[in-house]
Amino acid sequence: MRTAGLQQLRNISLRKRILILFVLAVFVPFSITVWVSYKNIQSTIATQIEEGAQSDLHQQLTHTEYVMDTLAQVSQQFIYPSNIARNIGSYLEADDTAELLSRSEEIKRELDYISYSNASVGLAVYMTEEEEPVFQNMLLRDSFDIDNLPYLGRYGGYEYYGPHISMNPLNTQYVISISRDIYYPNGDYHRFYLEGNYREKTTSGEETMTDRSFRLLLNKEGEIVHSELARLFEPGSQFNEGDITEASGRDNGYFWFRDTSRHGWSIVSLIPSSEYIAARDSWMSQMAVLAAVFVLATLFIASLLRMMVYRPLLQFQGEIEAVTNQEWHSSAQRTKIPEFDNVLDQLDTMKGEIRALLTEVQEKEKHRADLEIEKLKYQINPHFLMNTLDTVHWLAVLHKQKDIDRIVTSLNKLLYYNLKKKGDTASLREELQAVENYFILQQVRYSFDYSIHADIRDSMLDTLVPRFILQPLAENAIFHGLEDEGHIDVHIYVENASLVLAVRDNGHGLTNSETERLLQDDTTNREGIGIGFSYVKKMIAVYYNGEAHIEIESEKEAFSIVKVIIPLSEVKKHSA
Repeated sequence: MRTAGLQQLRNISLRKRILILFVLAVFVPFSITVWVSYKNIQSTIATQIEEGAQSDLHQQLTHTEYVMDTLAQVSQQFIYPSNIARNIGSYLEADDTAELLSRSEEIKRELDYISYSNASVGLAVYMTEEEEPVFQNMLLRDSFDIDNLPYLGRYGGYEYYGPHISMNPLNTQYVISISRDIYYPNGDYHRFYLEGNYREKTTSGEETMTDRSFRLLLNKEGEIVHSELARLFEPGSQFNEGDITEASGRDNGYFWFRDTSRHGWSIVSLIPSSEYIAARDSWMSQMAVLAAVFVLATLFIASLLRMMVYRPLLQFQGEIEAVTNQEWHSSAQRTKIPEFDNVLDQLDTMKGEIRALLTEVQEKEKHRADLEIEKLKYQINPHFLMNTLDTVHWLAVLHKQKDIDRIVTSLNKLLYYNLKKKGDTASLREELQAVENYFILQQVRYSFDYSIHADIRDSMLDTLVPRFILQPLAENAIFHGLEDEGHIDVHIYVENASLVLAVRDNGHGLTNSETERLLQDDTTNREGIGIGFSYVKKMIAVYYNGEAHIEIESEKEAFSIVKVIIPLSEVKKHSA
């Protein structure tokens, strides 16, 4: 299963490989970047909401504590033995009408003075034991009743209320209020009430998510005293089921954050989840636009890459096939890319030289034409071909095209081996390397697998054999034996005092009559597989003086094995 998968990967075309690698190289990093950015944006937005809420809560808590502390300090001016408290005591003990009027005027002046000298305080009221107003510095609502005010708690001898609308009918703003009992030396006492201005929201001048939030004021038992969102968080109810330990959470579609005062009461900020979703969606929209631009740019670059690299390579492949098919008069269209055009120019020059050489070879004697023509076709100065392939090699390296580099390198090695002019022999090692390079090249066009085994001593790999003895057999196995997904095995071993060179394929196979014809027919017909056998038979007949021979084992639609059998005595003779 794994081998089949690897084989399928090997059979992927260059075009698909370039596309796959390009997509992976571009979209994988982009996808990772988007994913990491999404996580970071989520964290950033959550952190921004929390930090903004905590900052806003701290400011609101500080302001509220300031108002409460100011009320406590100012109220000291109203309790006994302050001037106004003594005057009230005298007022209560006076029997004379004139003295009552005098004390009353004095008390009112004291009230006005304290009010004007403390701008942060408002309504101040002295009440009897029955909470009936006696003296006040401002108008008082008819509905005034301390017991109906939202109770915040008792701290330092003071009862704190609010926030609530001022009991002064001329003031519609929210206030914080306190009350306490004032006792006099004669045993009488008054209840004193004082209001301080309360600012519901603190702003920094720049609109943030917290500016669109709502606030709750809780007493130290976790009960809602004041709510800006009463339809969901009703005053008098327990917030978060009375749990006063948690500092943040989510409830009724709102993120909430709590900050607790030194007295135990706390302020809660409610931020709509929609604000978080809107911030996230805004980022997602920006990323979507960026992704669309990125995809368009990628497609444009891919199109340029195909025009500049893949299409010229297809042209070059077509020219190589034209050379293989001996189509000498075709001319490739130029690519307008200097490197590729230079390669094609040299290829045209090479084709002209090959055509001229073939014309010359055709005039040679007919006696050795069948054997020598396959070699003479390639016996030209390899200068242009080698330079051309070397240029393609470096161009592939420059563009990081490993498959093309591998193909061109194999082609260069194979042509160098086939085109060298010195000697008609080569070592088994060189022959095996040439066949492997040949297989690598043919795998570009045909889907097959191969294996090469040499079950002989390493020293025997240096044995000399006729050059170009294995490739014709391998070529016949590919072109006339295999179908798609075939396998070719080249096996060299010693058996019965002979060196055996075997080429096996799992293709069409041969009938007995076809096998006999191949072994007995010495013609060099270029159709079918006869030319390969004819060339090899003549080579071993001349080189080994008739001592070597060819055997064929085949089963129709199953396999074919072609063996070149050389006696070890002949091997030693030619290797001495």
